[in-house]
Amino acid sequence: MPLKIGICPICDTDNFKLRTNPFTKAEECEDCRRYLLHEVEKRAPIALKKREQDTNNKEADKKANRDERAEKAIVKEAELEVRYAREADKQLKDEERTAEVEDKRRGREEKKKSRKIGKPNKVDAAAERISARRLPEQTLPTRRAPLRDAGLRNGFHRR
Repeated sequence: MPLKIGICPICDTDNFKLRTNPFTKAEECEDCRRYLLHEVEKRAPIALKKREQDTNNKEADKKANRDERAEKAIVKEAELEVRYAREADKQLKDEERTAEVEDKRRGREEKKKSRKIGKPNKVDAAAERISARRLPEQTLPTRRAPLRDAGLRNGFHRR
């Protein structure tokens, strides 16, 4: 560093050899420089300790965040398990309901079939009577023919 002679801006003394501080780019006399270096040496351990504390705090924060994230993950897993259990219960209830509805529907159909077996339809009975009178070579009657033969006109009862 080139030496200059002049007034030190820090201590305002004359005719000192000034040096340029590479960090601050300011010109300082040798005494101020020594003083500042001494201050830096004093403050350096404190700054290093503070930096270590900051890093320790950051690591502690990271660890705390990890713990919080782990707790959140556990809570989310529990919520998902509860949701899946509810959905499974709901699905079982839906299946039971559909089974009940199917049983009722089958019961109704069987009831209708039993009614038909016990009480034959009048039109079917008339068609059977007519077909019994005809010869086997003749064709089976159409739907209108048995009604007329059974005493009905145009599909309506007489009044």
